[in-house]
Parts: sequence; structure tokens; C-alpha cells
Amino acid sequence: MEQAEEKKELTLVQKLRKIYAQLKVFKSKMVNEDFRQFRTLEYGKVEPEEVTDIQRLKYLRNLNLAEKGYINTDVAKLIDYYQKREELIKLDIEILPVGHIKFKEEGIFKSMIHLGFSEKLNGYKVAYNGHDNILIWKPLDESKLTRIISQLHPKKGNTIQFEHSFFHNDIKKTFPKNWESVAKKYNEIIHKSFKSNKYFENGIIKLNLDILKNLSENEGQTFLFPLPYRGHQIFKLTEANDQYLVFQSFLETTPTPNTFYFSHDDIKKICLDAKIQTMAKLKHSLLLGVENGQLFIGTKHDKANQSIVWNTFKDTLVNPEFSSIIKHYLAKEVISKKNFLIEDGAIELKHEKLIGHLKKHFKTNQWHYADCMEGEKNLNFKPIGNNIENYIKKAFPSNTNLDRIMGMINKDAIKNSEKKINEIKI
Repeated sequence: MEQAEEKKELTLVQKLRKIYAQLKVFKSKMVNEDFRQFRTLEYGKVEPEEVTDIQRLKYLRNLNLAEKGYINTDVAKLIDYYQKREELIKLDIEILPVGHIKFKEEGIFKSMIHLGFSEKLNGYKVAYNGHDNILIWKPLDESKLTRIISQLHPKKGNTIQFEHSFFHNDIKKTFPKNWESVAKKYNEIIHKSFKSNKYFENGIIKLNLDILKNLSENEGQTFLFPLPYRGHQIFKLTEANDQYLVFQSFLETTPTPNTFYFSHDDIKKICLDAKIQTMAKLKHSLLLGVENGQLFIGTKHDKANQSIVWNTFKDTLVNPEFSSIIKHYLAKEVISKKNFLIEDGAIELKHEKLIGHLKKHFKTNQWHYADCMEGEKNLNFKPIGNNIENYIKKAFPSNTNLDRIMGMINKDAIKNSEKKINEIKI
């Protein structure tokens, strides 16, 4: 076979390549000790696939060219493979992993996406997969990222567990000047990623009193609070004992996760408050709520985050934190006169920046109307009569359901004379 190969007629190009390779081999023998060792010890004794070093593969290629005028196809493929692998390694060295997003189904690992950052390579990078334990980094395309994540689908059921880790210490140490901007961008990516797939929220446990029954088993789990707490609603339970539970904000990690401590009574109160249905928005920024027939008064504990603290109606009337003006208002206007508008069935209309509100009066069952420009909060409700009805129709000409809404309101007006007054019991 070797003799047949020697006698094979070479093309002019192959002859020229052979001469050029012979010159390279001659030069290498003179100046390169590593090449001389390979030629003496390995050439002709190893198969191409046994050579894993790209430089030695190039030695093999040059020797083949010098001897035959052409090279083994396998050698060419291996050189191309190891060149690409070397490029991946060089790129990986330049990029610092920032964190990763992990997806699980029923606790079993499903897939992972890696996030990285490099000042030299202009910002964030993403790796969806790897090869031979080397991540394949690409420039971050957020629309592509969210599209890929949105296409994740559970094999059974309707939940996927979304987890993420931010390598805070590594980032702060490597990028001391701009680590906060790196972390802020990470937060944005995590928010968009979580919102891109409906199955992630299904994979979060809704906070309930069962959490107090199995404290150790629930550590590390993610919980959805019924209402926002200090700007956050999804929390990870990091520690739990007989005295308190420690939660960290789940989606927000900058500059470090916010940590919150709750007693067992705090958790019970949060779960109770979640069952209270808002019945009406009262004056003095108060809310009227009801749960199992019992009335509650709600106050906005944190106006910026809409966190609400509920007290029973009875407790509110004797609570020294509430002024005599508020107590008088609740006793007279809410209980005696039943003078408030109910939220159940309330209707909102919109035309450009004008917002209209339609609500029923609790005692009279008569519809009232108020409007404001977008962003304004002061509302002055008035009973709907012919003049206001005509005004509403002119103010919201593009609302296709307006005739149906006004027809319903007029029917209610006919029934008002037969309506029995609602009873409120404290």
C-alpha cells in the first residue's frame, strides 16, 4: 500500500506543497528540539486520533505533506477541532462567570444558562451549553435569552422551578469599580427571565401556615407572599427555627439580597391578612375589609409598597393610635349611615389620559361616578343622573362597552326602591 501511495501521480499544486513542506521540515529539524523528538519517537508510530495536542498534530501534518504531498483527512479534521477548542479556552479565560440560572422539574435538574462578564470583551456574555467542560460564550442577546427561556415546557404538570445564583464576592473582587452596575444588569436579566415563562410562578409555593409545621423541610424553598412586603413578594427561606424565620428577596440580589426576619406570629398574621377581602376604600386612607363576616380596618403601613396592616373593627375603635376623628367617622359614617362606596363590581373607564371610576354606594345601591387625569389621586364621587350619564358618554366615546354598562346602571336604578338596606355587623 505504501509503495502504491509513493507511485501516485501528484498534481502540480500537491508537488509545490510537498516542496514547501520539505523546506519547513528541514528548518524545524534544525531549530526545534520538540519537533525532532516527535519525528523520532512518534511519527509513524501513533494514529492521528491518539494525538491530542494541536502543535503535534501540525508536526504530523507537515511530515505527511513533506513525504506524500497530501495529508490524512483525519489529521485536517483534528487540527480544525483543536483550533476551535483552543479558541473556546482563550475566550473562557477572558470571561468571569457572574452567575447562572437553573431550571428544575419536580426537583430534578432540567437545564442551566450561564451568565458572564468581561471588561475586555465589552460587557455581558451568555453560555447556553458547553463542550468538553468548556463553556461556549456568546454576546448576550436579551431577546434571544428570554425567547429561549419562554419555550421551556414541563414534561408533565404545569410547573418549572426557577433558581439563580449571583457570584457576588467574585464580581466585587474582580470589578471593584463597576461591580454594582454589573450586579444591577444581572437583576434586570433575572427579572425578565422569570417573567418570560408562566410555569416559573407555578413552581413557587404560596405562603400558608403549613410552613410552620415543617420548618427544616421548607428551608431553601421559594415562597410567594400574598401581598408585597417592602417592595418584594417572592422570598427564599434561608433559615427557620422555633423563634423566627429568615427570608431573602428572591429576584433582587443587588448589592446583596435583602434579608427579613419574621416571628411565627408574623407569619400567622400575614396569612390571615391575605384572606381579608377589601370591601371599600374609606376616607383618611383607610380600607374596609371583611373575612368570614368579620369587619377589619386596613391602614397602609408602607405607602410606597402598598403594604397593609389590618385590625378588627372593634380593636380599631379602642386603639389609641387612631384619632378620635377617625373613630367618629367609622362609627357614624360607616356603621350608622353606611355611607361608603364598595369595590366589588367597580368599573374603570379610560380615554387617553382621562380615567373614570364607577362604584356602587353601599346603602343606596346607587351608582356613583368620579374621574381624574392619569397620575392624580383625588376623586370626588357623585350619584349618576342624566347630566352625568351624558357627560360619561361624551368623555369616553371609544369605549365599546359603554352602552351595556350604562344600561346595567339604569336597571339598578329601577330596583333601588325595592332594595333592602344592607346590614353591617361589627
